[in-house]
Amino acid sequence: MPRNPALQCRCSSYTLDGKIVMLGTDYESCTSLHLADSTIGRPSLTEKAPIKDKNGEVKWITFKDVDDLDKYDDFNDFGTYFEEKHSDLIVKVPILKGYIRIIPVKPLVDEARRYYTKKDKETADKVD
Repeated sequence: MPRNPALQCRCSSYTLDGKIVMLGTDYESCTSLHLADSTIGRPSLTEKAPIKDKNGEVKWITFKDVDDLDKYDDFNDFGTYFEEKHSDLIVKVPILKGYIRIIPVKPLVDEARRYYTKKDKETADKVD
């Protein structure tokens, strides 16, 4: 389980074969993609955040987070790629000016890990 409290829920959704329901939003707001960002070996940094314990007392915790989360700012591009490659996994229903999407977490995160690992390598190769 990740130490970052924000990722713990996403990790549970992944291990329990959960689903993402996106109501009229796009992939830029799909925070499950950060689970891929944070688990492909990118450099991390230490952060602190206040949390309330069982007794309602505020305590500060320290956790590791990805140094450059969403470094390409292209979640919508990835979403288009994912929907083209895995259209059979997605329930997509039009509503007003958008869509309702129901997407299984595990295939989305696994594909995002492959996609961003490859993109990181290609970017590193250009720099070298």
